[in-house]
Amino acid sequence: MLEEKRRHKKGIEKGKFGGIKERNYSIAKSLKQMDMDNKSISKATGLTIEEIGNLPLILIKTLNVYINK
Repeated sequence: MLEEKRRHKKGIEKGKFGGIKERNYSIAKSLKQMDMDNKSISKATGLTIEEIGNLPLILIKTLNVYINK
């Protein structure tokens, strides 16, 4: 029973983290469309410059996860 609660808590934390990352990707996408530079986007979202550079690829992967559920 204790192990099940730990797994449940870990799953919730993982889901929250994923949601926060997804929100940051969405914000970064909007800022990118507003022609903001990657360094400023990184400061605003906490994403790395590399993550921002790979944003189109990341968004496609994220969409695939939702489509394949």
